Amino acid sequence: SAQVSAGREAFVVSVHEHRWLHTSELLASLRVFGAVWRVVPPTPTISKIESNFNSFRSAISRAARRSRASPAGVSSWYYVFEDDIGIVNRSTVAHEMEQAEARAERHQLPLLYGGLCCELGPRCQCHGGNCYGMCAHAWAAHGADYLEVLLNRTRVTARLRSLWNSSCVGTPHCATREGLHHNAQVFDLRLGKFAMDLGGVPVVGPGHRSPQHKRHIGAFYQDRRAFPSTIGR
Repeated sequence: SAQVSAGREAFVVSVHEHRWLHTSELLASLRVFGAVWRVVPPTPTISKIESNFNSFRSAISRAARRSRASPAGVSSWYYVFEDDIGIVNRSTVAHEMEQAEARAERHQLPLLYGGLCCELGPRCQCHGGNCYGMCAHAWAAHGADYLEVLLNRTRVTARLRSLWNSSCVGTPHCATREGLHHNAQVFDLRLGKFAMDLGGVPVVGPGHRSPQHKRHIGAFYQDRRAFPSTIGR
């Protein structure tokens, strides 16, 4: 049966109340999300990188449950944001999101970026309008099957699962569900590798540049002036 749009939902990974309030209010003001949810990162047992990785897993798991609860034949986009985002142009972002989603669906791509860090040369490339690169401050997945590949569950195509598993590098057993849970991973590296192996994915507002990082592209950028990174602290 044909899939129809059921609107979007947003999941914000945030431990600090003031950052959550800022980001949730910013996203709600766009009037493009049916719901904006908070995902509180687990207390790190090894490092903040591990906590960050598990935070994304929690967001994906919650989004997958929401997707599974959707009516049959309905497929939505589920956006995941960190709590340090800014928006280059609020007046155009709704249209730019529609364009990126339509492009991804037209090319049967399961992911898109809300913003992309392009300062690492070979690790960030754009070809034919699709890109891959660094950063995971704003991205989206389409439908439960595509969300579950990020959790490495079984209800996905063999191709998608093999792509995601191959992006898990450097840590023994990290392609297993147990390894995904217990081993610290740099999530944006895995997301970037997944996008690269898909041949790149659309970016929301690819013509935009961050006002703080001229080599960062997309409608959503990391607002480091207002919210300095805490990952290394």
